[in-house]
Amino acid sequence: MQTASAIAIFCEDIREEKSGQDTIIGTMPDNLAIQLPPAGIPEGALPIIPKLAVYVRLSFDIRQPPKTCEMRLLDTSDNIVAASKWDQSVIESAFADSAKNGMPIVGFILKMVLGPFNVKGRGKMMAIVSIDGSDRVAGALNIVDASA
Repeated sequence: MQTASAIAIFCEDIREEKSGQDTIIGTMPDNLAIQLPPAGIPEGALPIIPKLAVYVRLSFDIRQPPKTCEMRLLDTSDNIVAASKWDQSVIESAFADSAKNGMPIVGFILKMVLGPFNVKGRGKMMAIVSIDGSDRVAGALNIVDASA
């Protein structure tokens, strides 16, 4: 069994329901076409996505708890746009709950909602998950120029 897996879904918004469930709104394709201005345009003139959300789901083998678990969102220039990490007490509690319930895996969810979001240019935005210092790509959103 794989010790850990991570998947990120890029979307327009994430709505938290009263039931505790999440509704993912407006999932984005792998290649998102946006009308980009010519090179050299000031940052204030860059296109804006009103809301950009990332829904990340991590799953761990119940026998392999991580010591550290972090996530960061990189823009098309590899700059960190947002970052978050799970506190060790949260990790330990989730593993204890899953063990008590006889689950073979332990799941974690992270939600990021950014807005408005300036699109700095074409290229790949990446959701990177770092587990015990080892990075893995959970998802990528390729920004392409709609006029090209």
